[in-house]
Amino acid sequence: MTKEFTIGNREILLVFRHKWDESSKKDFGRGMFRKYRLGLFFEKNIVLGFGIRGTEESVGEFFKRSKDVNSYMFGINLIVAKAWFTIHKCQLPS
Repeated sequence: MTKEFTIGNREILLVFRHKWDESSKKDFGRGMFRKYRLGLFFEKNIVLGFGIRGTEESVGEFFKRSKDVNSYMFGINLIVAKAWFTIHKCQLPS
């Protein structure tokens, strides 16, 4: 189960997966429950923001460091289930 919504200029993605979930059996989640884990986790990643659509020159604009945003993930592992939420700043296309 996933749910995505926006509060102000923050985008939040809530995810809940369990061992018997159909979406967890696809290639993406195949190894998600191979190891039994219990506990809390935190991740910080740098992800690309929105790009500019148009000409070939604008492709280089997409990969500039000014387009990067920090993404924070907080979650819990419950042996046969996982739940987490991800927060990152929304960037409007320029």
